[in-house]
Amino acid sequence: MWPSPAVLLQFQLWFTNVFKSKKMRLIDTYFSAWNAADAPTITERLTACLSPASFAYQDPQYQTTDLMNLARHIAEFKKTFPGPIALISSIDQYGSVARCIWQIRQPNGSIVMDGTDFFQFDEAGRLRSITGFFGRL
Repeated sequence: MWPSPAVLLQFQLWFTNVFKSKKMRLIDTYFSAWNAADAPTITERLTACLSPASFAYQDPQYQTTDLMNLARHIAEFKKTFPGPIALISSIDQYGSVARCIWQIRQPNGSIVMDGTDFFQFDEAGRLRSITGFFGRL
């Protein structure tokens, strides 16, 4: 007898999480920084995933190479767009690059903003470059 669809889904989620690459887990950590409730947690999560030697962040409205500036930017952004950022695609990754699509939704389900992020990793596998685009292609 085959397992129920619910059991199969639970197994698929477990399997995906167990076998996620280190790079995919770092991207999850990066997005968890955007969903953090306070500045110390944002900073802690960015420190855990960004390249300590050097990194660059850019989107259409902001650019920085400083972790603390990025943490402040995230905190300010969350004041304007308080909804959670959720991945709506899998993380597509190979070699030293990755990409994913995300959305910010209001509690009523309406989409506030969506976009695509592109990532580049350093030799140690940490995030070296993050480039964000707003809107769909």
